[in-house]
Parts: sequence; structure tokens; C-alpha cells
Amino acid sequence: MFEKYESAYRYMFEDQLEAAVEDYLEEFEAEYNPDDIDWRDHTCKDAIRRLLNELYQDRTDLAELIEAAGLDEDDLADIGFSLD
Repeated sequence: MFEKYESAYRYMFEDQLEAAVEDYLEEFEAEYNPDDIDWRDHTCKDAIRRLLNELYQDRTDLAELIEAAGLDEDDLADIGFSLD
């Protein structure tokens, strides 16, 4: 049901792993591991919103990352996230 969100989450998670500094990497992997999320439940939206909030603090290219992950404005509204 939430395959699009899972795909986008995994894309952004992997991208952040590549961009993360070593000190942050282990903590990020443990905190945001996509395998720990139930992608069949609507609560997965909370997880993706939490990831987006984390990336919002860290990334200057977040809008491009979101687009590359396959999310659009309607998806962000459904998740409850805004770039504004």
C-alpha cells in the first residue's frame, strides 16, 4: 500500500549514508533503518516525515533529493511535510 513511500525512504536513506560524515553514520543507520519500519501500516508516514525532518537540518539539496526519490507535493502533503 505504501510502496512509493518505502521506495522514496530507501532512496533518501541510502543517499544520506553516502553523504554522511563517519561520526554520524552509525547513529543515522541505527535510528533510520528502513528495515525496522512496517511499510504496510500508515504509521510509515511518521517514519518518512521524521527522516525528512532530519534531512531538512542537514541537506541543502533536499528539494532535489525529494524529487529524485519520486515524491511530489501531494505526497509531501499526505505525509504532513513541507519544505517551507
